[in-house]
Amino acid sequence: MTVLLNTPDNTLWKERGAELALATGATVVPVRRAADIADLPPATRDEAVAVITLGFSADVLDHLPNLRMVAVPMAGLNTLPLQALRHRSIHVVNAHANGMWVAERAVALLMGIRGRLVEYDRDLRGGVWHGFAAAEPPTESWHSLYDATVTILGTGSIGQWLARFLAPFGVRCCGFRRRSGDADLPQGLFDEVYTDLTAAITAADVVVSTLPLTERTRNLVGREELAVMRGATLVNVGRGEVIHEEALYRALRDGTLVGAALDTWYRYPDPPGSTQLPSQFPFHELDNVLLSPHLGGYNATATRASAREVTDAVARWLAEGAPANSGGTVDLQEGY
Repeated sequence: MTVLLNTPDNTLWKERGAELALATGATVVPVRRAADIADLPPATRDEAVAVITLGFSADVLDHLPNLRMVAVPMAGLNTLPLQALRHRSIHVVNAHANGMWVAERAVALLMGIRGRLVEYDRDLRGGVWHGFAAAEPPTESWHSLYDATVTILGTGSIGQWLARFLAPFGVRCCGFRRRSGDADLPQGLFDEVYTDLTAAITAADVVVSTLPLTERTRNLVGREELAVMRGATLVNVGRGEVIHEEALYRALRDGTLVGAALDTWYRYPDPPGSTQLPSQFPFHELDNVLLSPHLGGYNATATRASAREVTDAVARWLAEGAPANSGGTVDLQEGY
């Protein structure tokens, strides 16, 4: 019984791998690159029943004939070949333990863009003042959250934590989800929960997307939806491609949106660590955009919580021979 650990080569994952081996008796084999799985000894590949991974392509499955479980230490699943996994009936779990930290980052981004923090900091470093010291009218100053209507797209872990964090600001907090009913949500967390996207965003002063990327959510917010959001602020801590790339750029450039704070993007550096602008469009040239390099759930505490969540899920699955009830069990048909 072998578990492949296709994760970064760092102390955190070495510790989690050792604990998993001790708890289950499984052989834990580190594999730093998914492509290297094909080069493992045939016996190791045959004995591999589970893999903890940040993602791999469909051809990797051809080398793992007895694979039964995949665990991803993050919420997003767009790095996995979901159709191939579904075809093989492989059980998949993901992690939601970092939801609190992603929500905290969303609040920071929201305060940053509404408060114009980066803009004012940059200007004052050059001696340029704003506000009463520059004889500017208050209508041209920063925007408060008090009494604002905030619509959160996605009422899962991130969305719920975000609603809790925003409550002290006196906002009217609404949620959007694909299925009707809110009986499974904490009572009083959302003032209203919508299943119709247009209705959810029409009266919003702020829209925060926490949505995963699936076939249903790809480009969910496009030109028409952004037009409905005229005068609002957008924050994206879900996945970049939930928001149509060109439509978002044009809405910000033309002033349809007051501003946006974006932690998730359309282009990423390959290889990691290389220089790469995050879009084919020059978002970086716009003053009403706050750019963040997709690290809402990436700090020491958050990554440790996510790693523990998925390794505990694998340990329980190995011990009980049944779907894990720790970590988020993924609906491969829905892609989330």
